[in-house]
Amino acid sequence: MDGNVRRFFERYLLPGFVYTGVVIGGGYATGRDLVQFFLLHNPAGAALGIGVAAAFWGVLLAVCFEFARIHHAYDYRTFFKHLLGPVWWLFEVPFLIMLVIGLAVMGAAAGEIVAGLTGTPKLVGTSGLLVAVGILVVTGTRVLERVLGWGSTLLYLFYIVFLWRCWQQYGAELFVFTQFTPVPAAAVSGFQYVVMNVSMIPGLLFCLRHFENRRQAVAAGVFAGILVVTPAVAFLLCMSAFYPAILEQPVPISYILGQLGADWFGVVFQLLLFFTLVQTGVGILHAVNERVDGTLRERGRALPDAARAGIAVGYVVVSIILAEQFGIIELIARGFTAMAWAFILSFAMPLMTVGVYKIARYRVPAAV
Repeated sequence: MDGNVRRFFERYLLPGFVYTGVVIGGGYATGRDLVQFFLLHNPAGAALGIGVAAAFWGVLLAVCFEFARIHHAYDYRTFFKHLLGPVWWLFEVPFLIMLVIGLAVMGAAAGEIVAGLTGTPKLVGTSGLLVAVGILVVTGTRVLERVLGWGSTLLYLFYIVFLWRCWQQYGAELFVFTQFTPVPAAAVSGFQYVVMNVSMIPGLLFCLRHFENRRQAVAAGVFAGILVVTPAVAFLLCMSAFYPAILEQPVPISYILGQLGADWFGVVFQLLLFFTLVQTGVGILHAVNERVDGTLRERGRALPDAARAGIAVGYVVVSIILAEQFGIIELIARGFTAMAWAFILSFAMPLMTVGVYKIARYRVPAAV
């Protein structure tokens, strides 16, 4: 890749692609949390909610990226020490809880996908997720940037093909939202969905080192807000053709692919969805490892690769047990919704108040 093109990609697009790859895993990839937060309000409400989400996401990420840039905060411990001071752990507690719930959703989704493709027990899919995450999480930052960035790019292409296939078969039924009236609660759900997913932001802090000025950080945040909702818009259009039956499906993507017909596209698409689950697991577990490594480096030590893999595998095992105990619908409906309010208090509100104030007060250090 040409140097100028690479720098443009790293500064303006990479954070959005990495964040999209992290957010899409689990509920987003399966379509389940899009149903829970958007389509439950009817297709018109889903359109309103996703529009609110895109706007709020762009603003929130722009502020977040600039705050990280001026404080050189590329792991979440450093970030929240600057944002919350001595009570920085108020974010870490819900974050670590959310990590277990999120990985449980991913484990359940991986099991559903692999079982649907091969007919094997669901535990095969969840175990495969564990192995893949454990291997990738010990790779370096540069490798992760490439895997997460280009993996998300491929995912966008498949969502375009997915939308095209649905359009071929169902046509105007994809735009059924014009037959409904949006409800105000849909806008609130859009806001909630963004706040819920701020828990995934630590999964991309490591790739914000490329910014050189405020313009780049803010532009990257706005682009990220657009990029992260683009696949969701395509997905919601496709799901609208199956409203309201789609509301009861534990894995909406599998249901739609079944309606489209079982062919090579369905197989490849579900394999790619499995990869998005791996992306998400790797992204957020890399954030945990970076946090532990940062603490150890302050004491003159470093986190060994074996320990990185051990932390990742330990989290995934606990989450798989949780996934076996509860279904994916229950995990998203109760776990994700409850945690959204914790992140409003520990991240969104402080960032948009204290964070904005500190950005406004920041002055570039004078040259020595």
